[in-house]
Amino acid sequence: MMATDTQLPKWRNFMRWSAIGAIIYFVPLAFALMFRDGGALAVFRSTETVAKLILALIFSMFVIGYSMRNALTNARNVRYILMLGALGIVVSLAILWGFDALRDAGAFGVMHVSQAVAAGAGFALLFFAVVGILVISYVRMTGFMDAEDVAELREQGRAQFYSWIGVVAMGMTLILLAMSGPGRMVPPAAALAVALVLIAAATLFGFLQWRLMDELMRRLSLEAGNIAFLLIFLIGGGWAMLAHLHFVARPTPLDWLVMLIGVSFVASIIATIRRGLFADGASRPFK
Repeated sequence: MMATDTQLPKWRNFMRWSAIGAIIYFVPLAFALMFRDGGALAVFRSTETVAKLILALIFSMFVIGYSMRNALTNARNVRYILMLGALGIVVSLAILWGFDALRDAGAFGVMHVSQAVAAGAGFALLFFAVVGILVISYVRMTGFMDAEDVAELREQGRAQFYSWIGVVAMGMTLILLAMSGPGRMVPPAAALAVALVLIAAATLFGFLQWRLMDELMRRLSLEAGNIAFLLIFLIGGGWAMLAHLHFVARPTPLDWLVMLIGVSFVASIIATIRRGLFADGASRPFK
C-alpha cells in the first residue's frame, strides 16, 4: 500500500502519511510500555494519561500527514520518514535522560513552576535544534534530493545551520537559568557570565544568518517578528493585566524570558506555515 510511486489526491496522501505517523507513534510507545514498572495496563487505568496519549497520537498523525501530503508514498520516502522518526525518538530519549540526570543531581533544587517550564522549554528547543542540524547534515550527504534542490540547500544550508545554533544557545540559556540561583548548582554570577556569552553567540549567529538569507527568507523573518510581537502582547500583556487585577499570580522574570524565547520560535513556525513553506520544505526531498 505504501510502496507506490503514483501521486494520489492530497487527502488520500494525507491519510496514508497519517497512518505512517501512527505507526511511528505506536512502535516506541509499545516498546516503552513493555519495560514499564507495574505493567503496561497500569498506564491505561488513568483517564488523564489515556487522554494525553490520544492527543499525542492525533498530533503525530496530523504533523506527518500534513507536512508530507505532497510527497509520494513510495518505499524510499517511507524509509526516510521512518529514519526521521527514529532519530527524533533517540534525541528525545537522550534529552530526557539528561534532564533526569540533572534533576536527580539536584541541579534544579526545589523546582518551582517557572523553573520547570523554563527547563522544559529549553530542552524542547535543544530537541528541535539537534534534529534540525542532523536532518540538514543527513540530506546533504545522501541522495534524497534532486540536483537543483541540493544546490539550493547548499546555498541556504549554512543560514539554516546558523539558525539552529542560535536555537541551541537560547535553549541552553533557559536550562542554565533554571539551574541557577541561591542554593542551586549554578551560582548567580557564573550563570550571568555564561548566559551573556550564550546570548552574544545567538546574536552573532543571527546576524550571520541574516547576511546569507535571500529576499524570501528575510521577508519571512520580518513576518515572524511581527507575529512574535503580537503573541507576546496578547499572552504576556494579558497575563500582566490579569496579574495587576489580582486574578492570577504575577509573571516572574524567568516567565518573561520563556515567553520571549519560546514565542519567537513558535512565531517562526507559524510564519513558515502561513507561507506554505513548511509543508513544501518538508516534502521537497521526497518528490
